[in-house]
Amino acid sequence: MKISAIKTVIQKPARRLLPYAIGAMALVGCTHPTNKINDYCRRTDKTIKQYREYVNRNEDFSGYQAILDSLVYRDLLNNSELANDSSAIAEFNKISTSCRYGLDSSDKMKNFEKTLVESDIPTKDYQDIMKRKLPENRQFYADKYLFRKFFTEKGLMTKDFAKNFEHVSTFLKPSSLWSAGEIAHIVKPSND
Repeated sequence: MKISAIKTVIQKPARRLLPYAIGAMALVGCTHPTNKINDYCRRTDKTIKQYREYVNRNEDFSGYQAILDSLVYRDLLNNSELANDSSAIAEFNKISTSCRYGLDSSDKMKNFEKTLVESDIPTKDYQDIMKRKLPENRQFYADKYLFRKFFTEKGLMTKDFAKNFEHVSTFLKPSSLWSAGEIAHIVKPSND
């Protein structure tokens, strides 16, 4: 057998299998939001009661993404000077519950869009969120926009805070393979 014949035999199966191999890697890389919630709760010393409260809900992917986003951004808020400001906490709570994308209800989708529109979101940002195909991506980008706006309006977006915000947002992104260990030092309460 000539070397060129061996090369052809080896290359053809590789070309046929490559799309399947890429698909398998993508499936392995996808992380369900409840797995991220579990990882986050373990790394930030949440109680089992808190963990169960977060995951024992009948949610779709976008609902669990909203829970995860609120959980992490809340811990970021709790490590700021606004942690004792009850009006800021109430406003944060309203954001975290009012903008929930849900495929199970047309009312949820209408409220999701209404919340974004009422936030005075720029057209470009709104269209960027709505063009996302996966519901958990729409939820993540909407939450990132709304919580960034909240933190900016409250005067927290200093250079250091903005860096931490982007860092935790990288963990929260649905396609991210980061573990909670990469952000635990940012969101855990300080011992000062």
